Amino acid sequence: DCAIKVDGHLAKLSGELDVVKTTASAFAARSQVTLNAVPQAQVLRSYSFLGDGMVFNITFTFTALTDVTDLQVYLGTSDDWIGTSDQPRKEQGHFVQGQFQPE
Repeated sequence: DCAIKVDGHLAKLSGELDVVKTTASAFAARSQVTLNAVPQAQVLRSYSFLGDGMVFNITFTFTALTDVTDLQVYLGTSDDWIGTSDQPRKEQGHFVQGQFQPE
């Protein structure tokens, strides 16, 4: 599950989902990000398994359709309870040049 904020406001993924790649180990689809029904950006979401399949890679690539100064993606699950623990720990932060920076 994911949520996207544009300039501090919760946006929606809308329009037709345009599937651009589908294989046994990868999937990619393009859709629009809207705020108050106005298109703000186009997003290409790419998902793939790397190496022996133990790493799941997720990439979001955005193309702005309007002036966007801040875009945030929140990615996770609605329930990550496994066995007897609620792990891993959830941590909010930013990716800067591909490196996670906790807030």
